[in-house]
Amino acid sequence: MLSILIPTYNYNTFPLVTELFNQAIISKVEFEIIVLDDCSNLPFAENDKISHFYKTIFIRNDKNMGRASTINKLVSLSKYENCLILEADSIPEKPDYLQQYLDLIEKGIKIAFGGVIYPSEKPQTDSLLRWIYGHQRESKNINYRIKNPYKIIFSWNLLIDKATFNKYPFDSSIKEYGFEDLIFLKKLNENEIKIHQIENNLIHLNKESSQQFIDKYHSSLKNLKFLLDTNKIKYEDTNLSKKYQFLKKIKADIIFQIIFPFLKTTILKNLNSEYCSIFIFDLYKLGYFCLINKSNNV
Repeated sequence: MLSILIPTYNYNTFPLVTELFNQAIISKVEFEIIVLDDCSNLPFAENDKISHFYKTIFIRNDKNMGRASTINKLVSLSKYENCLILEADSIPEKPDYLQQYLDLIEKGIKIAFGGVIYPSEKPQTDSLLRWIYGHQRESKNINYRIKNPYKIIFSWNLLIDKATFNKYPFDSSIKEYGFEDLIFLKKLNENEIKIHQIENNLIHLNKESSQQFIDKYHSSLKNLKFLLDTNKIKYEDTNLSKKYQFLKKIKADIIFQIIFPFLKTTILKNLNSEYCSIFIFDLYKLGYFCLINKSNNV
């Protein structure tokens, strides 16, 4: 028995649900699919057809709750012990995607992460940054994930039993985008909850433009500052905050705060071009984070 849970926002989730529904029917598993829209401001008419499927429902939040609370709500609505959480803008790589997780459940495995990959086809220039970032930072092979089981885990291809999730739910105080998965994973790590790693990829179909991705990261970095200020995470929990802490220790953060506004336009031109560089993006993030730690008016 399996509850398939999909949080969505401003995305057509119908193709993903169609694929999952067909795989579930073939597998003959007792299942449900719940799609929860977090009060999208760009609704897709196709999503309304989701509820036409057998054992499948599409519902909406009355107000935007944030990703953490939306996932918590999905689990609370589910009726089966095993939950599979997916991202809306994805599609299974293989036709036996669900069956691989069902085989794990039969073996008594409670938590498993299947991995994520990105399309091989290069997108247009204005969407190149997100694609490169995904390939370099998010798509990690099974050997790397086995050696680093708590480094590359996303709650958008995650099998987890409901009892464990309810014991270590997402932090519902996080309303803005960013680092929800980090805190969730940190709790699992601290409590020595084992995560089984398998090769069962979702293809992330993210089609954000480079500028949309950068803007999203602005929100993420502001959220990181909030989480650090409220002691929900420590500076050593992320590479960026560790670098910032070092700069602050030697008072070099002041230099970044001074020069970043002058270099920002030039850096953004690179990040929105065919020559975009993840190294330069890392410098941009660090400069932006130094600046917001000086003032929130960015």
